[in-house]
Amino acid sequence: MKLTWDEILIKFDKSKEQEILEDWVWLVGNNKAIVFITCIGDLFLKNSNEEYFWLDVGIGEFDKVADSKEEFESKLKDNDIRDDWFLTKVVLKLRASGLALKEGYLYSYKKLPILSGSYQTDNFELTLIEIHFSIIGQLQRQLKDIPDGTQVNLKIID
Repeated sequence: MKLTWDEILIKFDKSKEQEILEDWVWLVGNNKAIVFITCIGDLFLKNSNEEYFWLDVGIGEFDKVADSKEEFESKLKDNDIRDDWFLTKVVLKLRASGLALKEGYLYSYKKLPILSGSYQTDNFELTLIEIHFSIIGQLQRQLKDIPDGTQVNLKIID
């Protein structure tokens, strides 16, 4: 079964773009525009030079994926790249499990992959778009300088 773009991408309020990016400026810099928000909670961005970037929030990585719109669109046609970027197999399993998306929400990790969280359906929950990017952006900023393998204990304070 194949997914449509409407099943992979999240519609969002463009007036909230800066709010969505606010807690990620430390990694993505300024002057980026959102191209896509994936239903799995990643971002694709572009700069004024029409270079395209992928923010993988689960592992806190920001990579340039294309030097032009044409290159980006060409890569989107490649099934292997699309499966990697959009985690289509995970999305299919989430949909099959009955976890249906609602307007303003996306699939977010309960435990981030960078903290040994899995890509299994039981590690995802529906989360408001703005909350997803805010909380994970703040957490990834705090984790950025911690060496791999370090034990991390999280304390949630109300």
